[in-house]
Amino acid sequence: MQLGLNKTCFYIQLRIGDGSKILDYYIVFNTNFVLFVLYLGVFKNYISKEFLHNCSQQEINASLVKLFQPEKGKHMNTKDAKHEAMVEGFWRDYFIDGPPQSQRSKQKFFKFLPAEHRCKFCFAPFDGVAAPVVKNLLKTKQSRYNPHYCNTCDTFSKKFQGGANVPITMLFADMRGSTTIAENMDPKEFSKLVNRFYITATRVLTNSGAMIEKLVGDEVTAIFSRGLAGEDYIAKAIRSAEELLHETGHGGKYQPWAPIGIGINSGETYIGSVGNPEGMIEVAALGDVPNTASRLTSLAGPGEIIVSETTISGAKHSTEGLEKRTMALKGKEGEVTAYVIDCN
Repeated sequence: MQLGLNKTCFYIQLRIGDGSKILDYYIVFNTNFVLFVLYLGVFKNYISKEFLHNCSQQEINASLVKLFQPEKGKHMNTKDAKHEAMVEGFWRDYFIDGPPQSQRSKQKFFKFLPAEHRCKFCFAPFDGVAAPVVKNLLKTKQSRYNPHYCNTCDTFSKKFQGGANVPITMLFADMRGSTTIAENMDPKEFSKLVNRFYITATRVLTNSGAMIEKLVGDEVTAIFSRGLAGEDYIAKAIRSAEELLHETGHGGKYQPWAPIGIGINSGETYIGSVGNPEGMIEVAALGDVPNTASRLTSLAGPGEIIVSETTISGAKHSTEGLEKRTMALKGKEGEVTAYVIDCN
């Protein structure tokens, strides 16, 4: 046995053998009182007596990483691949076949509890008479990372971070001319108007089986899929758009209380849990389908629903009496054909 010491670590060299085979072990105590046992017979390419005598703590740590990282990396890659496949399968099943039964039961229960603000994933109430009960008994409350999720769904989304390519219909509803409206209104009154729009849109769209994707600025976005809204999910997206315009006062005797334009597009896109696992995370749709829906919405006037040709076809919706438009959308190559449903 031999002892050694340098500025950052104390080590003991143990030589064990019967003469025919000698194995060297080093027991290293560093300044942080971390104990490492190093078998020199295996690690002799990285660790030596001279190295230990002259090394710094950073060099010790770097060498240990070099020693163990290859096997760890191999193990983690296999583990990550399995986890990624599991997560992809989960989100594909979620949007194509529907949420797990436990999630559906929770949604049905929470949906009947009165509230203006809810978790957009499970519908847990954040206000109203039931919110304190849900918070204290079920330990479900508004997430501190994402105000649109409860703490339970936020944790769930982080556990299943990732997604899958699935067929969906995307609906964007935007308050048209909001800049001018805000300019001519008291800020507090304008915030009340936007909040009323959020509440109305959330109620109408979730009643049709949609998942609210975002409530941002003066816009609401929603996802329809077979697993969420049933086999006729594409047709439901169009019907819910018409209902939303009716609920905001379009087509009535008076001016609408909120001038809303809507764009709808359908197709296969990536959808799942995205964001920072250490902070804010959310379920979102990414790709051409939501991008095109957004562009269609930007061209919709108050009381108009601009529906892509793919959506009209998928919903088996009659085009009789509908205006057909061929449009060049920003950022897209070629022109896009769509139909206009005028609810004014």
